[in-house]
Amino acid sequence: MTTKAKVPWIEDDLLALTAMGAGFWAGGKEMAGAPLWLAAALILAGWVPLWEALTTTDWASALASWRRWRTVPPAPRLPYLRRGAPGNRLTGAAAAASAWWREQGGEQVGAALRQSFLAVLVGLVIAAATGQGVLLLTLLFWAVAEFATLWHDGKGVDSAFWSALGTVGLPWLLGMSLGPVSGAAAAGAALAVTLIATAFFSPHPAALAALLPGSAYLLWQGHPLLTAWVLLAAYPPLRYAAIPLPPARHRELAFPWLLLVLLLLAGA
Repeated sequence: MTTKAKVPWIEDDLLALTAMGAGFWAGGKEMAGAPLWLAAALILAGWVPLWEALTTTDWASALASWRRWRTVPPAPRLPYLRRGAPGNRLTGAAAAASAWWREQGGEQVGAALRQSFLAVLVGLVIAAATGQGVLLLTLLFWAVAEFATLWHDGKGVDSAFWSALGTVGLPWLLGMSLGPVSGAAAAGAALAVTLIATAFFSPHPAALAALLPGSAYLLWQGHPLLTAWVLLAAYPPLRYAAIPLPPARHRELAFPWLLLVLLLLAGA
């Protein structure tokens, strides 16, 4: 699996699981037991592995190597097929694809494809067992992961917003969906949390533009003290962004501050 530099996978697991739990706590804490544990299993076994596989793999390089592939090994001709016939060309293309996969493709994207397939299968089973709403959110998560990958031309997602949405915003929405909160309120809160997390993920000073709307949402919801704490916790990551630091190093330093903010937001 060819990947871009990113935070370690354990941080994505912990971040998404914390966001889900914080969202559940902020949503009222009225539903516990099986749905909560199933949601945690969905995060760890379905959502995060799929996000890792799709958004950290360099699909573009694998596709480019396939387009440059010119080796066509001899393939057994099927009976009654003339040279140049569609069936004969299809046989040759299948032989070329098989050779490319053995020589290059399997090494480049084989692990990512296997991880994606397993994550989709496990996620589908867990989501269906948890409920219709969770199943719909899982389909939304798949769509977001695929769209983020395509948005970056299959070269690996290094966008602060997409990372925040996939590892914080949608897990938060999953947690809130387990409680009595309305869909519109849960979506609004998830969007605010995503914007705040974007400010922590971004290695650029312009991250302040994402932090302000999220903080304004907290003020609008009547949490001035919580807003102050969030802004205070955001100061170190914003200071790191002003240095500036490499994106991977910035996320490593901002990670504990983002975890702290999620725990603070759980009390909103």
